[in-house]
Amino acid sequence: MKITTGIITAFFGLFLFTAPALADACSDAARAMVDGDPNATLLSVKSKKGSNGKVTCEARIKIAAEGSAPRVVVKKFKP
Repeated sequence: MKITTGIITAFFGLFLFTAPALADACSDAARAMVDGDPNATLLSVKSKKGSNGKVTCEARIKIAAEGSAPRVVVKKFKP
């Protein structure tokens, strides 16, 4: 019983340690995309883990152009 509990605890703990690293990777990649464009503003970043185990990031970016209304673009990418 103690071995089963230990395995479950280790698996759950491993998940908690990898989630922040994936979120940081998504955030860093999204900031790098926005830094190249002076008219772009990063609104939000999400990271989702698919059923296949791969992580997909989703960034909402506001792009302002002179003479037109700002638009919000959603970009999906892999970190």
